[in-house]
Amino acid sequence: YNAHCLLRDFERARAIAPYGDDARVGHVTRMLVSHGSGILQTHKLAPTDRDHVAALLDRFDPPQGARVLDAGCGVGAVAEIMARIRSDLRFTLLNISGAQLEMAPAGMEKVRADIHALPFPAGRFDAVMFNYSLGHGLLDTCLAEAARVLGPGGIVFIYDLETCDHDYLIDRLGYRPHSRHEILTAARRHGLSVDVVENPPSSTDDFIRLVGSEAFAAFGFARAWPMVYRFTKVSA
Repeated sequence: YNAHCLLRDFERARAIAPYGDDARVGHVTRMLVSHGSGILQTHKLAPTDRDHVAALLDRFDPPQGARVLDAGCGVGAVAEIMARIRSDLRFTLLNISGAQLEMAPAGMEKVRADIHALPFPAGRFDAVMFNYSLGHGLLDTCLAEAARVLGPGGIVFIYDLETCDHDYLIDRLGYRPHSRHEILTAARRHGLSVDVVENPPSSTDDFIRLVGSEAFAAFGFARAWPMVYRFTKVSA
């Protein structure tokens, strides 16, 4: 895949994704949250939300007292649970959707902005996490911005889907998961050294109960699997 193909995929996905209509995003999100799906992730690493997020946090492993940017935070449920487990962490929630930010927990900094243009000075954060959000973005630009707002030794954590059928997910979800090769190549380009690359054991049972098995298959989730990445910024 070259840069032209990635841009083409991004533009197709953006045309299908609902984020151009924030009222629609808010309606769908409120419906999912009302059914107990605040995390908004298809694959879970443990049976409960708390244990699933704890498993992510174990792999993320931010330093004590870290300033963490949750880039594409949804309703902030992952950050909220991480903060309960690690009260030393300080989160900034960033989302292009104002409707989702309104549902995010109080007591955390909230910023409405695009993951392609983080409105922060260089070195502002100790860690940046992307949970199910990079598929809405141009990978190279998003990782360049993440690296920019980190100081040396800062961490980039990614939990996302991977698939062999990008077109299927783009056309049905407006989401374009990035391959392992694409992520590792872009990370190296921006001075990020790989610490963790893992396809963790997971379950989709909760999400299937939420949307039904037919919808789960129709939208392409059965064609995807979860991936975890952790990188450390090694360049100034």
